[in-house]
Order: sequence, then C-alpha cells, then structure tokens
Amino acid sequence: MTSRPGISPALLAALGGLLHDIGKFRQRAFWSERRSHEDHGRRWTEQKVLPRLCFLTDQEKGQVVEVVDRHHDSGAYARDVRVVRLADRLASGERVVRDREEGTGDPATELLLPVFTALRLDGGGLDDTVRRAYAYRTTALNLDEAIFPARRETLRADYPALWRGFEEAWESLPDASPAFHNPDAFALTWLSLLRAYAWCVPAAAYVDEPDVSLADHLQVTGALAACLWDLPEEALARLEADSSRDEPVALLVGGDVSGIQRFLYTISSSGAAKSLRGRSAYLSLLCDAVAEYVRRGLRLPPCNVLYSSGGHFYLLAPLSAVDHLPRLRGEVVRVLLDFFGGDVAVVLDSVKLLASDLKVDPHLPRSPLGDRWRELGGNLRAAKQTLLREVALTDPGKVF
Repeated sequence: MTSRPGISPALLAALGGLLHDIGKFRQRAFWSERRSHEDHGRRWTEQKVLPRLCFLTDQEKGQVVEVVDRHHDSGAYARDVRVVRLADRLASGERVVRDREEGTGDPATELLLPVFTALRLDGGGLDDTVRRAYAYRTTALNLDEAIFPARRETLRADYPALWRGFEEAWESLPDASPAFHNPDAFALTWLSLLRAYAWCVPAAAYVDEPDVSLADHLQVTGALAACLWDLPEEALARLEADSSRDEPVALLVGGDVSGIQRFLYTISSSGAAKSLRGRSAYLSLLCDAVAEYVRRGLRLPPCNVLYSSGGHFYLLAPLSAVDHLPRLRGEVVRVLLDFFGGDVAVVLDSVKLLASDLKVDPHLPRSPLGDRWRELGGNLRAAKQTLLREVALTDPGKVF
C-alpha cells in the first residue's frame, strides 16, 4: 500500500474505518430499494465524498472504496481491507444478541435504545420489558432541545428526513473548506457531522440489541484501524482467525488533570460564580489541549481521542506508542510546571488492550474491558503520587 508523504497507511486505514458503514445510514433512509449497506455506502462515498477530498490520490480513493465495499467479505484482500474488517469486528464486540423469542429487528424502523437502562447496580437491573420500553427520537442534535429517551410507542423512525439533513449538511460545506484539503480537518468535520446526525442511528439491528450509535461505532472502528495497522503480519493473521483471543491490539492511553479542586475553589468571594465558570471552562480547554498534544505527538488521527471532559481524556494508540509516552509525559509535566508552578498538572499512563477485552459477554459478572479501565485508573492515581519525581531528580531547582 503506497501513499504520499503526510498520508500514512494507518491514517488511510482510519479513514476507511470512519466511512465503512455509512451505507447503513443511507440504507435505512432508502429501505425500499433493498440494496445492501455496502452497496449504498460504496455508491455514496464514490459519488459524494471522495471526489471532494483533494488530499487523496486516485489510487488512495480506490483503496477507500474497496474498504467500504469489501469490509464484510472473507478472503485475501489488501491489508487495509483486512485491517478495517478486523477493526469492525473488534468494535462490534459490545453487541448483545437478542433473545430468540423477541425476534429480529427491522433496520428501517428500529430506534436507538438508551444504554443507561442496561446499567446494573449490585447485581440487579431493570426488567427487560421496562428496559426496552424507551428509545431515542430520530432527530438531529441542536442547541435548543435536550435529548431524553421517550416511550417507544410514541415514536416513529424517520430516517429519510435525518439522512436528508446529513447529506445537505455535507454538501453545504464550501469547496475551500479545510476538510477537503487536510486529512485531520476532514476527520474532525466528519466526526462532527456523525455526532449531529448519526448519534441516534443504531449501529446494528437484526439480531443485535440496538443500543450503540452508528456515530460511535464508526469512530471506534477508525481508531482501532489506525492501531491495528501497526501490528506485525503474524499477529494480524492470528486475530483474523480468532478475534477474541488474548492478543494485544492497542494501548488505552489516559490523562488526568491534577489540582482541579485547588484551582477551582481558590477564588475570592467577589464575582465567585463568574470566576468559577471561567476556571471550569479553562480546565476543560486545558484537558482538550493536552489530549490534542498527545494525539499529535503520537501521530494519531482525531478519531483516536475517544473522550475528553471532566479533567480526564482517553485515546487509543498503537502498541508501539508505549515507547513515546515517557517523552510526551515529561514534556507535558515540564510545560505545565513552568506555567502553573505545580498547582495544576496532567499525568499520563496507559494499559494494553487485548482482543478478548473488547468482547462483551453478558453472562460474565465483570467485563474484561471494565477491568482495563480500572487498571488504568489505578495507574493514573499512582502517577499523581510521584508527579514531579522525575523532574526533581533531573532538575531539582524547578521543584524546590
């Protein structure tokens, strides 16, 4: 697989992951055509998306089309198709098969179920009948309306209108937009459109519980594809044979802002409410800025930043990124130490994710992926205790 300088093979695989299932959205809007989602996705991507992406060569555009068209096929395809196919499989590990007596879903009418109703506290949870009684409306996000689940019997899916809004938003972007000239700008724009319009589109229906959005599924598939490209051929072949094996596939990298309480609440009583809002917004921007710094330092696409809020951020990175994290960690600590004098800092750490961690088994009392999150949280808490140790050893004058 060849590419120009600046468009790495891993980034091209990520773009394929971000686009691979867009046909599911269009298929729901044109259900009467009875065409596969791969066919919908290939045609629309080929006609509406790729002609506008000036940063891709004709060969690279052909490779993306093949990913969209062939990501469910078995067989020996090019490496980028194989990587996205595996990433799609791993990103679908959360899917829970419906009960036999419930039957199968209808993608044209199926609504997204709220995942919160599946939470179990102290081993208990809501009755399945109650849990499936609520769903989300098929509407674009806007700033004037809060999004809450409603009773399913009061809702009707309107995917044609939702798709029209999505397509009009895409086509309204001017040709001079950075999204068409820079891969990072495209990824950010594409993710924003998915969050606005595909947040309420189920990633899967038929025999699967429709409680994960297409927007989330496409982002995670793109992120995993960027990580899997880094795997040796032998590891990739083993995972293709068994995608639930105990094989490392990526790093889960976490960042945690230290000193939030002290920074937020050491304010004077005069204008306290305004100062508190301002400092909260400042910390949110700081968290985003450090996440972006780490992302760029690891040369990852924007889809790999999974979460950034509340003084925490998480991203997926290739296994080889573990060699670069100590340098980035030291740079972040030193810059923030110079600026804040130690009052505010950000710690970084990571844990390896196995393919088996991404497979959810509802019959198990604990999720392996949950264990990885807890392990990373423990690492970050421990890192806070020795935050300035490295700096103190190499440059004690900065600390003391």
